[in-house]
Amino acid sequence: MPFYRPKSFLKLVLIGFALVMLPLIVAVIDATIRVDRIAEQSQRTISRAVQVLQGSRTLAEQAIAMERYVKQFQVLGDEALFHAYVETHDKFQQVAHNLVAIIRDAAQEQQLAALTTKEQSLFEAVQTHLRQPDQLTALTPEFTTLKELARAIRTENDKLTDRDTEVMREEAASVQRLFVWQAVALSLGAVVFSAIFVGLISRPIRQIDYAI
Repeated sequence: MPFYRPKSFLKLVLIGFALVMLPLIVAVIDATIRVDRIAEQSQRTISRAVQVLQGSRTLAEQAIAMERYVKQFQVLGDEALFHAYVETHDKFQQVAHNLVAIIRDAAQEQQLAALTTKEQSLFEAVQTHLRQPDQLTALTPEFTTLKELARAIRTENDKLTDRDTEVMREEAASVQRLFVWQAVALSLGAVVFSAIFVGLISRPIRQIDYAI
């Protein structure tokens, strides 16, 4: 199969320029896509970590508030305190429900399920022993366990965030190494293609010079 050689000097120059620049353009596009992917992944990870952190902190604060309302109701017998406890319980369950849609880790899902189950059983126990102050006092360790479970979710979230950050750091380093190798390979390729087309371009010039 004969090698195609453009007859037009301009066409030869354009083809040479295109063959030299095309790999560079492809490399730039590939780098842009990879960087955008890492940035998007980083944004999702940070957003999810912040939401879980805020949610777990809210759960811990609500657990403290529920314990306070129960103790105050135990001493004062004010129905408004019990209603405040019920409202905080509803908010607690709503925050936990919202976290279910955010969490993507099996360990955190199990922790959250244990937390919501514990809180619901504690809520039912408070309702059962509402008029029995001694029984309500016995529930104090249960509230302590509830707060510890909420803090455990936050601790696990910190570990997951550190792990995801390390993964993204390794991926960024891998992409950086790929860019270096691409730059070296493309530079060598550009030099080779340039040498070839300089030879192709200089040949008709020499022929014209010889004809003159």
